[in-house]
Amino acid sequence: LETEVGDIIPYASLPVGLTFRPDRTVVPIEFAVGGEFRPLDIPNLSGIAEVGIDMLDSFGYVSIAAAYRFDDDSIRGRRRQKKQ
Repeated sequence: LETEVGDIIPYASLPVGLTFRPDRTVVPIEFAVGGEFRPLDIPNLSGIAEVGIDMLDSFGYVSIAAAYRFDDDSIRGRRRQKKQ
């Protein structure tokens, strides 16, 4: 989804796990849906929001995060600045 300030990338997943408990082994399953926002003015930054819903032997959750992607140009540029 394109907006005036950035792109929103929606996603959904069905995470499946394997949990070993002293009395039994369970396979927790949940349904997760979220979106990643990538602002146009800061291309290496992303904001992420996700909601997980318990489907079987799991738990629900709400999660928010921010991620910054380092690229070679920004790392090399900083090294050059330090040398000067």
